Amino acid sequence: MAVKKPEKTPYPQLIESEPQQTRLSRILAPPLSEVVFSEMSEPDMQDTCGSLSEWIAMVQLGSPRVFADDHVDPYLSRYAVPDVDQSRATNLISLKWHGFISSKWIMQLFVALL
Repeated sequence: MAVKKPEKTPYPQLIESEPQQTRLSRILAPPLSEVVFSEMSEPDMQDTCGSLSEWIAMVQLGSPRVFADDHVDPYLSRYAVPDVDQSRATNLISLKWHGFISSKWIMQLFVALL
């Protein structure tokens, strides 16, 4: 009986993946320009990062709690956009795709955002 040997060299597959775009109108966006992590204590930085991560997740889910025209009873939902008094309504585009992201693409995005 012949024993199958595992392949010695893995061959990655390159699969093109198109991003799924979702346009979101009138989303309350917290003031990100005022966040300065170098002047924060570690607990404040963790709270700020946690709040921003939660906001990003709510936007990604398409939750009505992040829309500018949402007026839910605070008894029903305790979530509020971070710094809601300073937030402003803006239009966003959510990009979603499956697969790995190349480091080259990440660097290009980083340079574009700078």
